[in-house]
Amino acid sequence: MATYEYNGLMTVKDAAGNKYLLYPITKAECVDGLEEALAAKAAATHHHAAGDINSGIFDSARIPNLDASKVASGTMAAARLPTIAVNKGGSGKTSWTANRLIYPSASTTLAQLAFPSVAGSVLRQGTSGAPYWTSLPDLVAALGDAGGVRIATGSYTGTGTYGANNPCSLTFNFVPRLIMLLGAENTDGTWEPILGYNGGSYHVNEVFADMLTTEYKEGLGFCGYSGSYCKGRRSVDSKTFYWYSDRSAAYQRNFSGSIYHYMILG
Repeated sequence: MATYEYNGLMTVKDAAGNKYLLYPITKAECVDGLEEALAAKAAATHHHAAGDINSGIFDSARIPNLDASKVASGTMAAARLPTIAVNKGGSGKTSWTANRLIYPSASTTLAQLAFPSVAGSVLRQGTSGAPYWTSLPDLVAALGDAGGVRIATGSYTGTGTYGANNPCSLTFNFVPRLIMLLGAENTDGTWEPILGYNGGSYHVNEVFADMLTTEYKEGLGFCGYSGSYCKGRRSVDSKTFYWYSDRSAAYQRNFSGSIYHYMILG
């Protein structure tokens, strides 16, 4: 036990303020570690006025939680800012993948939509679920399924063959309702209009696809002049149109080297 030396008299005072001499002392016994204990206690509980604290660094563990209204000025280092959850008005993220769209995948979660697999795709969404990408061809197909009108144009080059063993065919990515042959670029550079009036006669050269069956039939008018010159049919899925003429390649609209232009409505 540690002891400390003192010189003086020990007195005691009563309630009335009277002092009484007990005995002279030169030594007082003290509890070992008392000063250390008192010093530690002071460090733990001692209070200073805010104006007395003008330098030094606080141990962050000793800083109490403060109401937001207490932080009235100053700049906080970004590294000390927490990641704020979605339900607190934040994003819940510390980084994002550049150029990808952000959407709420759950009530308290933000996610990013993957890049489309086909360039030029458009964003779509159903009545529920996450948004998704659709390519333009798939969008056109979807619009057609929803009752929209679809149009396709194109051309084919004649091969010079004709007859039942050499039919021509056109295939589309939707079911056609009206197939029209518009005209031909001949090998001599001239343009031969096919649809409608030409040189004093009417070349109909169109087929209402609803008239077609999976078996060849006459009376289509696709080869002009007379429906008996041309026979045609459709495929089982109705997306391919076949035709031929027994008279010649010209009547079959398959003259060698000529480029035939068509338009399809579906």
